[in-house]
Amino acid sequence: ENNTSQLDRMEAIMMRMEEKLATVESRCETLEAKCSSLQNMLESTSCKIDCLHLDLDQKCNSLESRLKTKVDTVHEKVERLLKLHEYNEMLIKNQSWEYSAP
Repeated sequence: ENNTSQLDRMEAIMMRMEEKLATVESRCETLEAKCSSLQNMLESTSCKIDCLHLDLDQKCNSLESRLKTKVDTVHEKVERLLKLHEYNEMLIKNQSWEYSAP
């Protein structure tokens, strides 16, 4: 009977160990699911950031190009006005003009 009692205690211990193992396995599955979800969120966010970065680069390049064009246009206008001003001053001073008339 002593052996039976010991066997019963050992069986009870084994059952508790199996229950605890099942709980640990369940928690592991939950953690794996959370990790997978976080990884998916991270990949999605990373992709969104890459897309936003590309879009920002394109917009910056477009703005830079437009700005350069406007600066060039303003520069050309200033040059024309400067030559016109010089031409008018030469006419006023009755001197010869070294460029062709604007």
